[in-house]
Amino acid sequence: MPAPIIALIGAGRMGAALVRGWLAAGTQSQIIIVTPRPSDEVSGWAAAGKITLNPEPAPADIVVLSVKPQVFASTIEDTSPLIGPDTLVVSVMAGVLVKQLAVIRVDTRGAGHAQHTGRHRAGCHRDYRAAGR
Repeated sequence: MPAPIIALIGAGRMGAALVRGWLAAGTQSQIIIVTPRPSDEVSGWAAAGKITLNPEPAPADIVVLSVKPQVFASTIEDTSPLIGPDTLVVSVMAGVLVKQLAVIRVDTRGAGHAQHTGRHRAGCHRDYRAAGR
């Protein structure tokens, strides 16, 4: 089985720290970083061929959301094509609830779209309320 393709959305302090760890661990995964203003460190990784910076979006195996919570909504449209039907989405965003991530939907062609799926398991909203979320 080939190593997974990891797409990191946002390469601020938290995102860059994740990538530093992956690179230090010697990951075999292809790392894609999507960020509007890459730091010198991120640009250096790209120049050295350690990561791919801002490529044409295509579904990744794993998408890590690492943007500031206040910009999450504005990034959905740009990053949703990275999310395919089998993509694992991981959020390290502080203060963004799982129910807020439900706006990401994958259509049958594999491209993500920013809208609520309308699909829930029975009682899921009740669970969020009970948990105080």
